[in-house]
Amino acid sequence: MKEIMLTIPRLCFLGSITILFIMSTISTGLHSSVLSFVSGDPPGGSTLINFDHQLYPAVEYLPTNLNTTNSKLSLASSAISLAISLICVVFAGRFWPDGKRTFPIPPIPLLISSLLFNALLSLTAMTYILITHSQSSTFDAYYRSDYREYDRGMFDVEAWTCQINQYPSGLPDGPCWTAKTARWVDVARCAVAVVAAAVGWWALRGEREVVNQARMRKKARDAYWLGDGDGDGSE
Repeated sequence: MKEIMLTIPRLCFLGSITILFIMSTISTGLHSSVLSFVSGDPPGGSTLINFDHQLYPAVEYLPTNLNTTNSKLSLASSAISLAISLICVVFAGRFWPDGKRTFPIPPIPLLISSLLFNALLSLTAMTYILITHSQSSTFDAYYRSDYREYDRGMFDVEAWTCQINQYPSGLPDGPCWTAKTARWVDVARCAVAVVAAAVGWWALRGEREVVNQARMRKKARDAYWLGDGDGDGSE
């Protein structure tokens, strides 16, 4: 019964951080793709979008005021989440405390702190990306500044690509789909990060108590046998 009680927290912890690892991997790939679109070559090799409508003049494929900070923050957050969850998966699968193994630095407090930090960072990144997206401007198909640039308002990558997509011969569907998916994956990843932190706090704190009790019993046994040895030597 005692082994079962110890296995349940371990399985819950391992399950939650495995899901977090998968979500973080997906999020990292999506945000990398979004930033690659911004910094890479324009679709079709042309920096201009020529709308298939005579009333809509051509426009640069990226606006002058493009906010990529939310994508960069989310990429950093997902990469950190990926690293932390990978360490936790390895720890839970390979180095789960059994009262026999010792570490130079106690790992459990570090893991709990890392999971709490990751949950806070994920929540911050998700909040920021949702706010910046909701505050993005609306594209005016009739407006152009000099040199066919679009310098009115501020857009994030999703707002710009998905609004341009609504017009004939706009951008391909890929950038819009990737940016939109990345945002919703971040929402799910944030929820999983909070759950993983809660489960980790519950499982690891409980396991730390078991380890401490095992070490106290071991010290008591060592002290008992040491005391017997001293007694035999004095006689």
